[in-house]
Amino acid sequence: MSLEQEIYDCLVAVYPSHIKSITDISYNSTGAKNFIGSPETGFDFDLVFNLSPNYSTTHNEKSPDAIFCVNDKLCFVEFKEGAHKKIEIRSKIHEGIVTLYMFVQKHLPHISKADFCGLDIHYAVIARETQTFSSIQLALKAASEKYQLKNMEGFLVRKTFYAFDRVKIAELLKGLTSGALSYIDYYDSGTGVPSRVTV
Repeated sequence: MSLEQEIYDCLVAVYPSHIKSITDISYNSTGAKNFIGSPETGFDFDLVFNLSPNYSTTHNEKSPDAIFCVNDKLCFVEFKEGAHKKIEIRSKIHEGIVTLYMFVQKHLPHISKADFCGLDIHYAVIARETQTFSSIQLALKAASEKYQLKNMEGFLVRKTFYAFDRVKIAELLKGLTSGALSYIDYYDSGTGVPSRVTV
């Protein structure tokens, strides 16, 4: 078993109630809006406390919404249904990795710091794009410049992804659920009416 899978399995064992549907994980509680509808599940990382001994009480960081393990890769996912800023998008992965490291120190102490730094960790942002672009290529270029996700590759994470097109979102989530996902319901921001996307 890979270290990535061992860590994910330990998260599930310690926090079994954190396995939730993608519908629940992607829900925008601030705006009270659904974003992506799917009964397939992921691990709700928002609810994991930072277990650092430097905190006098349990401490919840602003970390990514979810974590998946697929093909011996850990993938953090941030769902952004509403407005989002570069600093928020980028800082969440820092907080997520620190929180994960503190969890590993407490529950899997045989995993060394060097082993942890060698983990295959990916970071995906699934967002509702508010601008209109004439092509997917221009949109991806704009996203890369806006969030500078590629700058994070090779240091904290090996690979980053940005998905805003509903078909690309469905394809990404299908991969993260090891092919189990066959469709998503993409909720319209204004009306709240879902449209189904099959993959």
